[in-house]
Amino acid sequence: MYVPVIWTLQDDGSYTAEVIAHPTEDLMGLKPQMAILYGISNDGTRAYGILRDFTGFYSLGVIYKKDANGAWTYQTVGQDWLVKDESKKPGAYPVYEDYVTAEAGTPEWYEQDANYAYAIMDWNAALNEYVYTGTSPSQQILVNQNSISGNGKYMVMSTPDDARRYNTEDGTFIALPGTSGQVTTGITNNGDVLMASPIGSPYRTASYCPNSEAMDGTTGLMTWLNNNYAVQYAEGTDGTQGLGTCCTTPDGQTIVGWNNPQSLGMYYVSTVVQLGVGKPVGIDNVTSSTQEPTIENGVLYIPEGEASVSVYATNGSQMASFTATGSVDLSGYNTGLTIVKVKTGKLTQTFKVTL
Repeated sequence: MYVPVIWTLQDDGSYTAEVIAHPTEDLMGLKPQMAILYGISNDGTRAYGILRDFTGFYSLGVIYKKDANGAWTYQTVGQDWLVKDESKKPGAYPVYEDYVTAEAGTPEWYEQDANYAYAIMDWNAALNEYVYTGTSPSQQILVNQNSISGNGKYMVMSTPDDARRYNTEDGTFIALPGTSGQVTTGITNNGDVLMASPIGSPYRTASYCPNSEAMDGTTGLMTWLNNNYAVQYAEGTDGTQGLGTCCTTPDGQTIVGWNNPQSLGMYYVSTVVQLGVGKPVGIDNVTSSTQEPTIENGVLYIPEGEASVSVYATNGSQMASFTATGSVDLSGYNTGLTIVKVKTGKLTQTFKVTL
């Protein structure tokens, strides 16, 4: 069984690994296939994952909480929605030794072994009816990895019916109307939910479901952005391509996503939208979290350390090679399209810029 482990950075730079308290039985009292983590709050006191049952037929959500003494507890979520008919609950899981008693390799043994296989099939079929999850083509609760808020207060879980947003502090949940069949992709500290159409859709679209008392369904994410902000899109994209699979930082101020334009090329486009004060900015103005070099208006910026720089014309001829720190004005090397290679440590980046 896969179990949840949390790694904690120590003062000396090493990590300690802790297997935290977790479910050891599924709805049928059997050993699950896994209880794994998908997300953790910023302060490390709330976590979220799934419990996959013995057969692999269904998944439940699990909310983990760490108390002031450092002890972890857990709560499974979704079982109330899964179980539809207690009268169809299957009996005990078939035990091999109860079915097969003959000596291995004998005709009687082969017959008993086949009967045991049939018993397993019948038990699985009964389980499927017992935990049947509605009319959706998928009969499993869908759990997305971007489903706990940074402050640990909210967890969101997709289901074949309406998605659910859980309050991890009191264990209550709210169903989100109009979200059936969509996949939750992110949730903010305020409880606003980002969603995407199913993976099987020919063109994925993103939705925004604000946390409000009405909770009256979702609106298209691009529509919401265009109605509320002066959106700047990444280079090579426009408003028709959208954000098909998107997630957000916990504060809800930065949204990232990807989609493929409806064209013969079928390439994927990644987009970053930062929601600043009054106006979001496009991908060109989002500061890289990895502090990688950038080129803006003909100036090469090296955030830290020393970089090896090579400048080439489009025909491949090298015009310059040097080391640099800080910033370098490249505008004097060429007029028109220029190729610049920048190496910092083990990272080599190639820029095509017009100087």
